[in-house]
Amino acid sequence: MNFVKIWSSWGAIFWSAGGVWGSAATALAPNKPQNSNPAIARRPAVNFLSQIIGTPVAPRLNWRIAKDDRPDQACEGPGDTLSKLQIINAVALETLVSMADAITLVDAAMRDLSSGRVISPQRTVMNVNPATRLGLMPGAMPDLGRFGLKVVSLSSDAPKYGLPSHQGLMLLFDDVTGRPLAALDTHALTRLRTAAASAVATRILARPDAGTLAVIGCGDLAAPHIEAISTVRPIRRVVLWSRTRENAQKLAEARRPFRTQETSVAGDIEEAVQQADIVCTLTASSTPVLLGAWLKPGQHINLVGSSLRAPREADDEVVARGYFIADQREHALSQAGEFCHAVDEGKVTQDHLKGEIGEVLLGRVPGRADNSQITIYKSLGHVAQDICVAEAALSRAYKSDKVVAAEW
Repeated sequence: MNFVKIWSSWGAIFWSAGGVWGSAATALAPNKPQNSNPAIARRPAVNFLSQIIGTPVAPRLNWRIAKDDRPDQACEGPGDTLSKLQIINAVALETLVSMADAITLVDAAMRDLSSGRVISPQRTVMNVNPATRLGLMPGAMPDLGRFGLKVVSLSSDAPKYGLPSHQGLMLLFDDVTGRPLAALDTHALTRLRTAAASAVATRILARPDAGTLAVIGCGDLAAPHIEAISTVRPIRRVVLWSRTRENAQKLAEARRPFRTQETSVAGDIEEAVQQADIVCTLTASSTPVLLGAWLKPGQHINLVGSSLRAPREADDEVVARGYFIADQREHALSQAGEFCHAVDEGKVTQDHLKGEIGEVLLGRVPGRADNSQITIYKSLGHVAQDICVAEAALSRAYKSDKVVAAEW
């Protein structure tokens, strides 16, 4: 085990094995927590990623000095993650970042987004052919010392070839040197951070006693959503619906070992919704599958499947009946299909969007008012979620033999 001496403007700091990464956030006053999440309530001298992932994180950018001071031979430890491009596939990501970690990371990212600490132009989507689109999601998190680009293909034909509809790469860079640090499997990253984002919203918006979860759509997002929502609420029953009933039955069968939860397959969507305290729509439908007439007082809805303006999973009445929160205001006003359609039809005004989930987490916008209110979280997905989870995976990459380190 070698030690690296790193000099910065605030003194000499020693970290073992050249463990040097980017700073994750600005330190908050130790005696004045400004964050209700205990894992990130205070950000004093140690970086909050250290608290989450259990690995020392040194001040950012000085990794170059540390690398120069190390012998040329390979070093066993986290410092190696910055000397080569780390290629992190789905199997590696699953071992490096747990769902609980992802929920904590996304919670912090959404607070940073709503605090103006994230640079994120709107995503760009290009039509490649009638079945395929190319999406680009750039962003930067200066407090983390990272910027990145998510490149994703969205193909309705891909499942015919046994491939997921969303495929691509998340590219992570150092924000001063410009050095590419990691390339991650977009499909796996999206599944993880999207479910984590729904859990973050559910934790702050759903009734504390919510115990029945309805999952509408049993594709790739279903299983991680059940795991994520069950992490933040005492889910005792899971009700599944899928356009292809076989998919719902397969998922129900796969969940049989989870004997603490009863899992069933509903005959139709209304039946599933009527039983639920929490509803997650995870479909690729271009027309509404969730109707406002089916909603019950006190429910919480996560609208997840549609991330573009044209498709919508819920009708105008769903939007009108709910207390509507989104991940990012500007993106929602231009790209949230359900909300934009309701505005265009005159069912609601733009003021019906009450705020961002980060604003609710920070206490700047009210959350649930009472046990009878219907709350809605519109998840478009945000690159801040991708960057923070990718950085956590990068900081742990040396722990996995599934990660490929490529000379660059």
